[in-house]
Amino acid sequence: MKYSKHNWSSIYPLLYQGISLNKISSKSNINKSTLYYHYRKIFGRRNRDITFGFSSDENIGEFIGVFVGDGCYSRSKYYHHNVSFFFSGDETQYVDSFSDFLLKNLDKRPQRYISPSGPNKIVLRYSSKRLIDFIWNYVSWGGDRKSRSVSLRGNVSSYSREFRIGFIRGLLDTDGYAGKYRQVTLSTASPYLNLQVKEILDGFRIEYLQYINTYANSKKMKITGGNWGPQYNLNICGDYAVGLIHLLRPRNQKRIRAWALPSK
Repeated sequence: MKYSKHNWSSIYPLLYQGISLNKISSKSNINKSTLYYHYRKIFGRRNRDITFGFSSDENIGEFIGVFVGDGCYSRSKYYHHNVSFFFSGDETQYVDSFSDFLLKNLDKRPQRYISPSGPNKIVLRYSSKRLIDFIWNYVSWGGDRKSRSVSLRGNVSSYSREFRIGFIRGLLDTDGYAGKYRQVTLSTASPYLNLQVKEILDGFRIEYLQYINTYANSKKMKITGGNWGPQYNLNICGDYAVGLIHLLRPRNQKRIRAWALPSK
């Protein structure tokens, strides 16, 4: 028997009977996501939601820093609130470490999969409105281009030192770089975030030089016609770079060079 897409008086009894969504979908030609939306209206979530268990401001700051650096939020037409983190395919060590960090602090391991865009992108994802509501307590951005407008809410001075340490660690692990010769670079396309990062580094008494790349002479931009700039880069060199690595203790091993290791 085929069911009309709008004949919910016939569909709801099947949901109450506990018949699988896959089976109902195949009989009714109703998308499984739509069925799940109505299932949740009746019974609540089938999947256990996250539970916040952050033990310190530093852990919260690190989580927010990683979201600002490599995270995104999307909402589907079926009201699924997705929080995703995107990583390079050669960062499996960091992805494993960050996934364990999320399990410890959110009491639930994220979904993990290879991005459909190619094998060089690893995605960690939660579907949770509670999580994006939590993130919005700390982060704001405007429009669709999060990278150009993202920033911390309020004044940097309103966040604890521990939060700021964790936040810069998250940024370094995702959007940062550690060079071979005692240099650390923190990059962002957001002028608002750039000012906040400079204020945090000033508070840590870490000196830096700023370089703004406008991509005006970028060969790739000319070929693709893309609008890439500007990118704000803060370069920390010498003893200040060593001091910053020791302060932050990055989780991503690609951000720890030999010069940053304690001398024997």
